[in-house]
Amino acid sequence: MDKLKTIVLAVLGMVLLGVLVFVYYPSLYHVARSDQLSYLSALGMTHDWYSLAVNTYDLNRKSWFPGGDAGLFRPVLYFLLGNERYFFGYDYYYWQLTGLVLHMIACVLLLRILWRIAPGAGALCFTIFFAFQFSNLETIIWHHINAYILFAIFILLCLDHFLRWTQDRQLSDKIVPMLFFLTLACFTYEVGLWYSVCFALIMRSWRLLIPAVIYAAASIGNAFFNTGVFAGGLPGNGLQLYDCLNYFLLSVKWFIGAGLFLMPENLIFAPRLEARDDFLIWGGTTGAWNMGDILALSVILMVAFAVWRHHRSIKVYGKLQTLLLMMLTGYILIIVFGRVSSRGINAGLSNTIYYLYNFWVLAVIGIFTLFKSQQRWRMAFIGVLLALSFYNAHNIHRMNTYMARAFAQERRFVTYIRSFVNSHEAEPGFSFTVKEHCPGHYAQMIPTHDGKGQKKFTFAQLLYPQYYNDKNPKYTVGGQ
Repeated sequence: MDKLKTIVLAVLGMVLLGVLVFVYYPSLYHVARSDQLSYLSALGMTHDWYSLAVNTYDLNRKSWFPGGDAGLFRPVLYFLLGNERYFFGYDYYYWQLTGLVLHMIACVLLLRILWRIAPGAGALCFTIFFAFQFSNLETIIWHHINAYILFAIFILLCLDHFLRWTQDRQLSDKIVPMLFFLTLACFTYEVGLWYSVCFALIMRSWRLLIPAVIYAAASIGNAFFNTGVFAGGLPGNGLQLYDCLNYFLLSVKWFIGAGLFLMPENLIFAPRLEARDDFLIWGGTTGAWNMGDILALSVILMVAFAVWRHHRSIKVYGKLQTLLLMMLTGYILIIVFGRVSSRGINAGLSNTIYYLYNFWVLAVIGIFTLFKSQQRWRMAFIGVLLALSFYNAHNIHRMNTYMARAFAQERRFVTYIRSFVNSHEAEPGFSFTVKEHCPGHYAQMIPTHDGKGQKKFTFAQLLYPQYYNDKNPKYTVGGQ
């Protein structure tokens, strides 16, 4: 019987991955946008593997990157981007495919964890819900932040070892892989520091703090060699306790509302995906709290408390749920103090939909553990999840198709100019310019390399600065 369940799981898992490919296939025809263009601008003259994948480990701390990113230290992110830049060049089909493959890996790991907790249809349905959650869209299709998915993969691998530890309480065979994955997580996304502390406290092992210590030492040490890091002071300086509490509650409201109810109609494509100011959940997702909000949250808390009191899985998975609660609370607080408090609730969250990915991958595990044995609600709950997943899958495909069409001219131009350069770059004195009104010759304001402002760059300038020449070009391309 167990073998049959495993076979059925494998077949259904393959079907799930196949549907994911269908839903996200249009995104393979998107092109670089937003922060990725700043990245391309910074490395336009760089082509060897070491300089792209290794020597860019602190690229965001260089003076020509936006000041808000200067305090971050994410070497694994730039290792990922550098390898994509080296191996894929400017063929964005494979850049986009990388994000989809990473998401597939995260879904498989999530399914393995849920299956370890309670094998069966429930584990698969919860995985399907996360796999097709509409709020995950930006994280998957915007390759500049695919590292958020990579971070989730590292944490899921740690959680898998944590679950094995809750079953046998033997740490000796789990400590080394957990240290390895936590260290990678810290160097991918600084939230890993807090997660490292959470694992150490719950598992009562100080050794699990080593990744956080290594990361902190490396980040602070690197900051001394980069001017401008932390120059703006800590974000949120001067906030009152009431402001922080209000921001936290509104952020919780946003994470729940946007994770469940976000749709294409609620987004602005500019060219990042941003939530509209009028996106309303419970009387206003990012607005002031009202009586309807308080009533809705009160009902949710009462139901959750009732289930918590009478649910036998709390005794079995109490440590897991405590760990997840600590991780999620700290995650939101880090976002509140790191972004929301300095930019306001709307600006801090509306254009950072990608934050929801790492929130919901943990929330799905917590909710599944809480409700897995509720037989009276089981079928109805699974039915709602599947209906919502189908609806979200349709919306994801629709949004990806819309963006692919919106980028059609840019994609054709990038493909053409790549082919043109490849066929002429061996010529002595090769240079080119592009006609002013060439279709798809996309332009965007990008921070200049001297850090003193912004300048309008086009795709041709960003991708091939060594050959682009406005004054005396050998070739002029584009147009009729």
